[in-house]
Amino acid sequence: MTSGCTNRFFRKLLPSSLSWSMGGGQREQEKQSSAGNQKLQEEHSSAVPLSLGVQHINHHSKEHHADVMGCSYLPHKGRILTAKRAFSDGEIILAESPLHIVQEDESSAAFQHLQGLCKTYSDDFDYDPLWFWCALQSLTGDQLHGAKFGGWKGIDVITQRNLLLLHHDEVHESSSASDILAHELAPGADPILIERLTQIWVLNCFEYSDDPQGYATYFFS
Repeated sequence: MTSGCTNRFFRKLLPSSLSWSMGGGQREQEKQSSAGNQKLQEEHSSAVPLSLGVQHINHHSKEHHADVMGCSYLPHKGRILTAKRAFSDGEIILAESPLHIVQEDESSAAFQHLQGLCKTYSDDFDYDPLWFWCALQSLTGDQLHGAKFGGWKGIDVITQRNLLLLHHDEVHESSSASDILAHELAPGADPILIERLTQIWVLNCFEYSDDPQGYATYFFS
């Protein structure tokens, strides 16, 4: 991704064996694929746990991306995206702006304290400060109630919900780093939530800027 880019173009060629034929003159095969994908989504839609957010993802697709892709759930694969129509070679399927952007902030007393914590408790903090800063900056205003050192903004509930739907393993307990962050910086936040958000950024983000260093996450693509 280009540094400072505000839109990410999602290009993907889908083999006909998987979903859609990319060439011309195969309309019957495309119709069969369309019917198969529709049937697949219908078969599993009723059995999908709400926590997986499949309905929410499909609503987002309709609202922001002209419903070009559909999300469904397969027990042996998890959530999958399938095209709802054929695309030409090199065609832009969708363009998406970042869901959330976080950058280092050397002027922030909270960020400076975080840097100090990472040095003091180096055995507990496995990542660079920016990863934890991303997690803390992904808390809502309510979760940041009583946060220390000031300057916190907080994100809206919908943005955080979308972040929490991004890929990450189940978290049943917090790490010592998350416990320290909650105690030292955000006492109103659940350490397990901080742990989840940290893992989400580690597993899903893209480089956004170099100076200051920053990361961005995307929801649909």
